[in-house]
Amino acid sequence: MAKKSDSWPSTKGLVTSAEFKRAIFVIDSDFAKRNRPTKYYKLKVAYEYEVDGETYTSNNVSFMSNYIHRDMRSAIKNKFEEGRPIQVYYDPNNAEEAVLIKGVNDYNKNPQALTGIVLFVLGVIGTIYWCVHRVNQS
Repeated sequence: MAKKSDSWPSTKGLVTSAEFKRAIFVIDSDFAKRNRPTKYYKLKVAYEYEVDGETYTSNNVSFMSNYIHRDMRSAIKNKFEEGRPIQVYYDPNNAEEAVLIKGVNDYNKNPQALTGIVLFVLGVIGTIYWCVHRVNQS
């Protein structure tokens, strides 16, 4: 769907609410330099837009993660400020499906975060498996 949205038409919209919450910390390639994990923020945006005289509402920012790297926070926060007019990209076959950031882009490409999350989950699963296996041997 992310790739398909590259060709979607756009319309004017209005941000009705926006908030950032510090969400996750990731040990990434910069950890050794800074000696602390990288902060990512969860972006929550609600907006309304009009297509063919009908008003729609959505909270889809993109088809990728809504976790924003700390370095991008200021630029994104200013772009999606409450009450600000915005460009909304919508599916021409289903105008209810819309995003503010189409395709795959630098705001949300983050292989380190995904890798960190996957490794954490695998660690938890491995620990649970090890504990259950030890109990069954007793």
